[in-house]
Amino acid sequence: MRITLALIAVAALLPAQGTLKIVVKWDGDAPKPKALVLPADFVKRNPDEAAFCDACAKKGKLLDETLVVDPKTKGIRDVAISLDGPRSSRDQLPPQVTLDNEHCRFSPRVAWVPIGSPLIVKNSDKFTHNARISARGRRQFWNALVPGGASVNTYPVTIGGVYRVVCDVHPWMKAWVIGTRNHWVGVTPKSGVVQFKDVSSPRPVKVHLWHPHLGRARVRVEVERGKEVLKSLTQKDFKKL
Repeated sequence: MRITLALIAVAALLPAQGTLKIVVKWDGDAPKPKALVLPADFVKRNPDEAAFCDACAKKGKLLDETLVVDPKTKGIRDVAISLDGPRSSRDQLPPQVTLDNEHCRFSPRVAWVPIGSPLIVKNSDKFTHNARISARGRRQFWNALVPGGASVNTYPVTIGGVYRVVCDVHPWMKAWVIGTRNHWVGVTPKSGVVQFKDVSSPRPVKVHLWHPHLGRARVRVEVERGKEVLKSLTQKDFKKL
């Protein structure tokens, strides 16, 4: 009896360990995907590249990605999510991130980058792109031309926070990378769902969400041992930056 009571007491002190699923969906009629309209001055200056980019747009490979909502699931893509509170797990954060220039767009559009790791900038297109990366206050972190088919490494990311990436040759191309030491991070795909397994925290977990257009959102979620906890949010939960 004493052993049983002791085990119950120890179990009560152990932090909850379960699965936390965050779902971010559009509330209402989902905005329809729009093909990107190339700037007239770019078309005039670079007719050959403009023809290639226009062909990508007509094939559905180049869209206006300001706000990407899946028409079927209404999931909102490109929401960066991090958890504050759970014990560390290195399984959630990739050791290195590749930012590709493909079909006249950056892919991925939003990504987490480990502090101390460089960003790999790849160019899968046949013509030259550049990637100008700025940290807080628009301070330039890195800038270089990347020829077609080439791949280069940036400096190691040493400061946490949001970095903005633009291509000065193709002004519609934008991406954001976020430097972090946190291993509990993810970015929503078109389903709008990010799942965190084996979440262990004695207190409610703080969930931080960021989207380049919608802004920020914060919620607290109680994780139950051995269970899957679902937390749903919509665009209405975000506050503009």
